[in-house]
Amino acid sequence: MKKRLHLMLVLMLGFVTAYAQNTASITGKVSDATGFLPGVNVWIDELGRGAATDLYGKFELSNLPLGKATLRFSYLGYETISQEVSLAAGSNSLGTITLQETAENMEEYVVQGTMIAYAD
Repeated sequence: MKKRLHLMLVLMLGFVTAYAQNTASITGKVSDATGFLPGVNVWIDELGRGAATDLYGKFELSNLPLGKATLRFSYLGYETISQEVSLAAGSNSLGTITLQETAENMEEYVVQGTMIAYAD
């Protein structure tokens, strides 16, 4: 019984290791001329997946397929940047991506909402 349990654990560990070697993750920071930017959208066009930067401008996307991907960095009031990357197995670091403020006049954005009454 112990031999079967031991064999089962070894096989499970092997599958987890094999899966981890076939995926990639990507990390980095996003800043502007004055410091790091929280809430920047980081989007992978080919996968339809993305993330937002944290309070310190850091982002991480994991469990990505290996190969080429196009990352798009967008933030209101800043120019959008697209960058092609080649994802290798394991962790891939982009370093710091710097966004430039846009010189265009921004359009008006209207945010509307509806409040639903809540009865106790």
